[in-house]
Amino acid sequence: MRRPELLIPASSLEVLKTAVIYGADAVYIGGEAFGLRAKAKNFSMEEMKEGIEFAHAHDVKVYVTANILAHNGDLEGVREYFKELREIKPDALIIADPGVFQIAKAVEMAAADYLTGVVAAEMPASFEFEALRAQAVAARTYAMYCESTGRHSGAQVCTDSGCCQAWLSRDELKARWGADYDVYYEKLRAAVTETAGEYLSYEGQPVFAAFHSSSAGTTEDSGRVWNSVPYLISVSSPESAETVPGYVSTVDVSRLDFRDSILASCPEADFSTPEETWIGEIKRTPGGRVESVALGGREIKGTALRSLFSLRSTAFELEWTGEVFRFTVTGYGHGVGMSQYGANVMAQGGAD
Repeated sequence: MRRPELLIPASSLEVLKTAVIYGADAVYIGGEAFGLRAKAKNFSMEEMKEGIEFAHAHDVKVYVTANILAHNGDLEGVREYFKELREIKPDALIIADPGVFQIAKAVEMAAADYLTGVVAAEMPASFEFEALRAQAVAARTYAMYCESTGRHSGAQVCTDSGCCQAWLSRDELKARWGADYDVYYEKLRAAVTETAGEYLSYEGQPVFAAFHSSSAGTTEDSGRVWNSVPYLISVSSPESAETVPGYVSTVDVSRLDFRDSILASCPEADFSTPEETWIGEIKRTPGGRVESVALGGREIKGTALRSLFSLRSTAFELEWTGEVFRFTVTGYGHGVGMSQYGANVMAQGGAD
C-alpha cells in the first residue's frame, strides 16, 4: 500500500524549515497575494524562493496556494505573479478558482510551448538529452535576458533568429520530423519541463546566454566578438571532425573577387604587387580564431572577413594556392558561449 504524503502548512519561513527538519514530505505555503489567508503572515517572493530551495535540498516538496475565489477586479497582476512563481519552481499550485487556473495554465503552457519550439529550431532533436536540457536552459535564460533589457516593446522576445532566437511551430516540426514527430517533440518538451525555472545568472540578473554550433577546440571570449562580459570567456570544447558534420569547410575566392571585396571594405589596401604578397601577418585571439589579417598592407578584422566571404567561423587559415585564395574554416558560428556540438560530446561522456 502506498504511504500517504505527510503535508504540513507553513505560515512562515521558520515554520517551513521546522516542518522540513522534522520529517514532512511536503509543505504548503501562501504568498502575499491571491490566497485566502490574507491576514496571515504569508511569504514574500524572496522568502518563497529561499524556502523552496531549502525544502528541495532536503527532498521535500513545496506547494503554493493561490486559492482566492476571484472577481474580475481581483485578477490584476495574477499573470505576472504566476510568471514569478514559475521561476522559483514550486512543485505545484493549489488553485480553487477556474479563471485563476486558466491563467496559470496559460502562463506555463505559453512558456513551455515557446521554449520547445526554440530548442527544436536551434539544436538537432537527435542530440543527447542532457545537451537538449542545456539548450533549454540557455534558451530560457536568453528570453529572460531580452525581457530584462527591454529589447522589444510589448513583447518578451520575437521569433526572428537574426534578432532573438529561432522558433518553429508544431506544424513546421511535423513537416520536418515526419513520422518521428511524436518521439522528438516529447523528448524536447521533457528537456524544457524538467529544467523549468532554471536559468543562468550573474550578479542576480539573467545572463546573455550566447551559444553557437561548434568550436575549433576552444570557445571565444565575448570581448573578441562583441562587448566583454566576465561570464563569457574562452574555454576548451571537445568536438572534432569525428563528431561534427562539415566540421572543416573550404571557400575558394578568385583573384578578382578577393581583391574587389577587400577594396570595397578597405579602399586603402594596395593590391598592385603579386598575389602571393597580398596576405601578410595573421593575428589570432587566445581562443585560436583570427583577430585580423594584413591584406594589401591594411589590417582587416577576422569578423569582417567572415562576413565578406560568408565563412562559417573566424577559425580559418588563408592561403594563395596559385589559382585562388582559399579559406580553410573550422567549426561554425561566432564561437561565444555554449558550443552545441561540444555540449553533445560532453553529454555522450556522461556530463550533466
